[in-house]
Amino acid sequence: MRESAVSASGCSNFPAWVLLDTVAKIGRCKNETTAQGTTSAGLHIEVSFELVDPPGLSRCVIYCPESDLTARNSKTPPSPSPSACITGADGAFLLVRVAGPGTPSLYLLPQPYPVHLLSNYVGVLSCGGGDASEHCLVVVPERWIGPDHRLMYDLQVFSTKIQSWSTKDPRFDPTKVFSVAGGSLAWVDVRSRILLCKEVDDDPEMLLIQLPALMGANVQEFGVDSDDCSPPMDPIRDVTFRNGRFRFIEMESLVLLSDSTSQRPWTAAMFERKVCSEDWERCCSVDSNDLMPADSCFPYLFPEIYDYEEKKLTLNRVVSFLPTLDQ
Repeated sequence: MRESAVSASGCSNFPAWVLLDTVAKIGRCKNETTAQGTTSAGLHIEVSFELVDPPGLSRCVIYCPESDLTARNSKTPPSPSPSACITGADGAFLLVRVAGPGTPSLYLLPQPYPVHLLSNYVGVLSCGGGDASEHCLVVVPERWIGPDHRLMYDLQVFSTKIQSWSTKDPRFDPTKVFSVAGGSLAWVDVRSRILLCKEVDDDPEMLLIQLPALMGANVQEFGVDSDDCSPPMDPIRDVTFRNGRFRFIEMESLVLLSDSTSQRPWTAAMFERKVCSEDWERCCSVDSNDLMPADSCFPYLFPEIYDYEEKKLTLNRVVSFLPTLDQ
């Protein structure tokens, strides 16, 4: 989340960017980001952000004093792992945080909602130039069975400008979604591809971008099996978009997790490509053997990663996964 996405009240005290927890906190936090609204059940609700400088973790805080969820949480000690989603699409209402010029506000999406609405499928796209004409699109891919029994997709789009839903006509099955410069949204299946929807607000144009093939050592553990299935690849892959380019990273462990060895060497490679490019370009790579813990890491504080044969700290003794690119 960048400053433009959080400085709704014009305050300059927010960090330029933050690391935002993907799980919301139940409680009350009144500050300059607080937006208030009413749920579909007529209950008062507040949504705020606790923003801190990285590497601290910023959080979304939801307060709905009359709801069962808030009541249950008030009777139990605070938990470091609360169970509410930032985008709440699994309850009796759906709320979307809209930030921009002016006072922070909440929009209650009108019914009927798209069927089978899942939180991790919902994308929010900011449109306009940051002035009074700025509005948001809430985009939900909805699947259905076509006349030839093939699985098809429509885009259900809600516009805060016209306050209504509309149906667009492209197709897909996402695991990650983010906005792309120029009024576009990208849905990513880190196993194989990116589905880019250009010009969501006008006539959607779909572009399918294939991801690079699995690195050699990952084929055995993450490749497609005889049932045409493969395990989740979030532990080894990530995709983002920055400075006009898609960026893709993959980690490759040089030993299987099932192997009984204390050494876990790995390599990671990063690729980039523009939207209009034909191929991915390999821009850099890193080997865990070339990485050293900081000088402030003393051996007696980290005995688990001390290599007694080499007489040094080494990251090869750490199980590493979930590579994450900044956006």
